[in-house]
This record gives sequence, C-alpha cells and structure tokens, in this order.
Amino acid sequence: MSPLLDVRNLRKSFAVSRSFLAPKRYVRAIDLVNLSVERGEAVGLIGESGCGKSTVARCIMGLIRADAGEILLEGKSLSEARRRRNTRAHERLQMVFQDPYSSLNPRMNIEAILTEPYRIQGKLSVREMRERIVRLLEEVSLPSDSLSKYPQHFSGGQRQRISIARALALRPSLIVADEPLSALDVSVQAQIILLMKKLQKVHELGFLLISHDLGVVRSFCTRVAVMYLGRIVEEGTAQQVLDDPRHPYTVALREASLPPDISARDRLNKIQGEIPSALDPPLGCHFHPRCPRAMARCKSEVPGWSVLPDGRRVACHLYPQAAAPSATQSDKG
Repeated sequence: MSPLLDVRNLRKSFAVSRSFLAPKRYVRAIDLVNLSVERGEAVGLIGESGCGKSTVARCIMGLIRADAGEILLEGKSLSEARRRRNTRAHERLQMVFQDPYSSLNPRMNIEAILTEPYRIQGKLSVREMRERIVRLLEEVSLPSDSLSKYPQHFSGGQRQRISIARALALRPSLIVADEPLSALDVSVQAQIILLMKKLQKVHELGFLLISHDLGVVRSFCTRVAVMYLGRIVEEGTAQQVLDDPRHPYTVALREASLPPDISARDRLNKIQGEIPSALDPPLGCHFHPRCPRAMARCKSEVPGWSVLPDGRRVACHLYPQAAAPSATQSDKG
C-alpha cells in the first residue's frame, strides 16, 4: 500500500538578484528531498532555521511550485490534481500555520472563519454548516458561544485551536503543521499536543510537523527526518533519531537541546561556525565545514544513503554506502 503522503526527489530554487543589471543567482532551498507519511502517522521534520523545512511544507501545500520532483497524496499526484483544479485534493490536505493570529482574518468572527470552507464548497445548508462548526468547536474544546467572537478576543492557544478546527472542517487525511507551537507558552504547547494526539487517533490523521523544537517533536511524532541546507541527512523513528543520533549534525542538534552542563560535555559534538549561505553551499556534504568528524572525501563527494541495522537511513560517509551520487550531479544547478 502506498503511503498517505509521498514526496519524491523534490527540488526548489529561488532566483536572487542584487540589482536590475546583475545576473541572477539561485538559492537551492530543497535539494532532492524524499519524505513520506503513513496514514495516522506523525512525522517530524527538524533542522536549523533556513534549512528548507518550511519550503518543503509550502511545496506540498501548493503555495509555491517545486522545480522538480513529485508529490503524491493517497497515491495521486497533487500537481496533476491542481492543474485540473480538482478541489478534492485540497480538501484532503490542510495546513496549520505558525502564527494563529495572522492566519485568522481579524475582521471575520469565528463562525464566518469556520463556515468559509463549506461556503466555498456550496454543498451545505446554513443549518448544516452551523451544526458542523458547533461540532468542530467541541472537538477542539472551545465553547459554542465562541462563534460570535473575533480572533482578538482569544488567547494564543485558543486561536491555535480555532486554526486546527478550520483545518479539520473538510475532514482531511493529512495536516501539515508548520511550527504550530513556537508562539505558545510551554504549558499551552502541552495542551495543544494532547489535542493533536486526540484528533490524530479519532480521525486517523497523518501529520507532518515542522519544528526546530526537539522536545515538541519527541512528544508528538513517531518518526523524524533531519534536514540540513536543503537535504535530509537522517531519518528513523523518533527514539532512534532523538535518543541515539548517528549523523554528526543530528548529534549536534541533540547536544544543543540539552541543558547546559558545567562539567563540559564532549566538545566534539558541538556545531562549529555558522550555517553556510544557500547561495553558495559547500561542495560534497553540505555539513562538512562545520562537522567535527569531516574527512577529505566529505569535501567533494555527496554522501549516499546508508541503511543501518536498526532500519534508519543516514546520509554520511561515516557509514558504508551502496552507492553515492557524484558531486557534479548534485552540486550543480
């Protein structure tokens, strides 16, 4: 059976020009990304700011068009569905954004916000829409008298519950959540995570959670993919990746998320320097300028995937690989 979401060899670059006469340069935000989400599964996509996580989400949602690759939802091409203006594809795929205030129209009350998807469909009567949005509020634990209020009348956590209710309106099979908890207090984050877990179980929802917070990902996701400068470098179960990371970048991310230790932890695990510019990424392994375990071949050869005995995938020269793509194939463009 095919996965719920199947992203294959995704690529996306953005043209950048400093002036009208200057030649265009390109930022490769996504470089041959492969990712999947099974039905009812929560997958976390983690990495530093600027690594391309949100660009992956925007390509999946159709907010921007990928340069190459294929995105399948329930075995069907999303690109083809959008070309044919098939609204069914949009119904099955919804998004929860980072800032619940800016993603909700402050001039619309909650009733108007929640009925908008149904009004666009044009298939329900006013009474049926009202019944459905009342049920939606119940599902996200908000009172029905919220319908007459506006987004500014609610706290950040309540606004995010409204955003989740709107995403649920058309009963999607997959929700893409882009940093949905980063603007919330820790206690409120825990409440929203419990809500998402409940909804995931009740509706057998797939989730793609994009976050830089390893604690949030650990508490919600069953599988994790780690992204660095446009490429996924490690993928496995949440326990494998977050408790026993193998790629040096993942090791460093985990180290950075731990509380400070006055006894000085192993310095070999610390990331060196700043993330390189995506305008001029390093050849070979993108992480090699910052990697404490870099070898000579890391500077020229793009590492292929290694499948470790525990089933996880790691793109690193520290592990034996069946085949590695040449630098000329993957670093040009």
